[in-house]
Amino acid sequence: MKFKKRIKHASMLFGVLLSKMFPNKIRSAAMFVAVAAQWAANYVVSQSFPVVMDSDINNGATWNGSLPYFIFTIFIVIIMIVTYKFIPEIKGKSLEEIEAFWKV
Repeated sequence: MKFKKRIKHASMLFGVLLSKMFPNKIRSAAMFVAVAAQWAANYVVSQSFPVVMDSDINNGATWNGSLPYFIFTIFIVIIMIVTYKFIPEIKGKSLEEIEAFWKV
Protein backbone atom coordinates (compact mmCIF):
# COMPACT_ATOMS: atom_id res chain seq x y z
CA MET A 1 0.00 0.00 0.00
CA LYS A 2 2.82 2.41 0.81
CA PHE A 3 4.38 1.64 -2.57
CA LYS A 4 1.24 2.74 -4.43
CA LYS A 5 1.15 5.96 -2.44
CA ARG A 6 4.76 6.76 -3.31
CA ILE A 7 4.19 6.06 -7.01
CA LYS A 8 1.17 8.37 -6.98
CA HIS A 9 3.23 11.18 -5.50
CA ALA A 10 6.11 10.54 -7.91
CA SER A 11 3.78 10.92 -10.89
CA MET A 12 2.66 14.34 -9.63
CA LEU A 13 6.29 15.45 -9.47
CA PHE A 14 6.46 15.74 -13.28
CA GLY A 15 3.84 18.49 -13.46
CA VAL A 16 5.19 20.37 -10.47
CA LEU A 17 8.77 20.30 -11.75
CA LEU A 18 7.81 21.49 -15.21
CA SER A 19 5.54 24.27 -13.98
CA LYS A 20 8.29 25.66 -11.75
CA MET A 21 11.20 25.15 -14.12
CA PHE A 22 10.17 27.26 -17.09
CA PRO A 23 10.22 31.09 -17.08
CA ASN A 24 6.90 32.93 -17.11
CA LYS A 25 7.27 34.14 -20.72
CA ILE A 26 7.48 30.67 -22.23
CA ARG A 27 5.79 28.52 -19.58
CA SER A 28 2.60 27.67 -21.50
CA ALA A 29 4.41 26.73 -24.72
CA ALA A 30 7.09 24.79 -22.86
CA MET A 31 4.49 22.91 -20.82
CA PHE A 32 2.66 22.02 -24.04
CA VAL A 33 5.82 20.63 -25.62
CA ALA A 34 6.85 18.75 -22.47
CA VAL A 35 3.44 17.16 -21.87
CA ALA A 36 3.08 16.27 -25.57
CA ALA A 37 6.52 14.64 -25.47
CA GLN A 38 5.54 12.70 -22.35
CA TRP A 39 2.35 11.42 -23.98
CA ALA A 40 4.24 10.52 -27.16
CA ALA A 41 6.84 8.61 -25.15
CA ASN A 42 4.09 6.79 -23.23
CA TYR A 43 2.47 5.81 -26.52
CA VAL A 44 5.75 4.54 -27.98
CA VAL A 45 6.48 2.47 -24.88
CA SER A 46 2.98 0.99 -24.71
CA GLN A 47 3.02 0.08 -28.42
CA SER A 48 6.59 -1.23 -28.61
CA PHE A 49 6.62 -3.33 -25.45
CA PRO A 50 4.36 -6.15 -26.74
CA VAL A 51 6.18 -6.24 -30.10
CA VAL A 52 9.62 -6.53 -28.49
CA MET A 53 8.34 -8.98 -25.87
CA ASP A 54 7.01 -11.36 -28.54
CA SER A 55 10.06 -11.09 -30.83
CA ASP A 56 12.24 -14.10 -31.59
CA ILE A 57 15.37 -12.25 -30.43
CA ASN A 58 13.83 -11.63 -27.02
CA ASN A 59 12.69 -15.22 -26.58
CA GLY A 60 16.07 -16.70 -27.53
CA ALA A 61 18.65 -18.06 -25.14
CA THR A 62 20.60 -14.79 -24.96
CA TRP A 63 17.87 -12.49 -23.62
CA ASN A 64 15.45 -15.05 -22.18
CA GLY A 65 12.60 -12.50 -22.08
CA SER A 66 14.52 -9.54 -20.65
CA LEU A 67 15.27 -7.49 -23.80
CA PRO A 68 12.50 -4.86 -23.40
CA TYR A 69 13.52 -4.24 -19.80
CA PHE A 70 17.15 -3.85 -20.87
CA ILE A 71 16.18 -1.35 -23.59
CA PHE A 72 14.06 0.72 -21.21
CA THR A 73 16.82 0.61 -18.57
CA ILE A 74 19.24 2.14 -21.07
CA PHE A 75 16.75 4.96 -21.73
CA ILE A 76 16.31 5.54 -17.99
CA VAL A 77 20.08 5.80 -17.48
CA ILE A 78 20.32 8.31 -20.34
CA ILE A 79 17.46 10.34 -18.85
CA MET A 80 19.14 10.31 -15.43
CA ILE A 81 22.40 11.63 -16.91
CA VAL A 82 20.64 14.37 -18.90
CA THR A 83 18.59 15.36 -15.84
CA TYR A 84 21.67 15.53 -13.63
CA LYS A 85 23.62 17.63 -16.14
CA PHE A 86 20.96 19.99 -17.52
CA ILE A 87 18.05 20.35 -15.06
CA PRO A 88 18.77 22.95 -12.35
CA GLU A 89 17.95 22.55 -8.67
CA ILE A 90 14.87 24.68 -8.00
CA LYS A 91 14.34 23.98 -4.31
CA GLY A 92 13.99 27.23 -2.39
CA LYS A 93 14.24 29.44 -5.48
CA SER A 94 11.64 31.92 -6.66
CA LEU A 95 10.30 31.89 -10.20
CA GLU A 96 12.30 35.03 -10.93
CA GLU A 97 15.56 33.37 -9.83
CA ILE A 98 14.84 30.40 -12.06
CA GLU A 99 14.04 32.74 -14.95
CA ALA A 100 17.35 34.55 -14.39
CA PHE A 101 19.14 31.19 -14.49
CA TRP A 102 17.70 30.38 -17.92
CA LYS A 103 18.36 33.97 -19.15
CA VAL A 104 15.16 34.14 -21.16
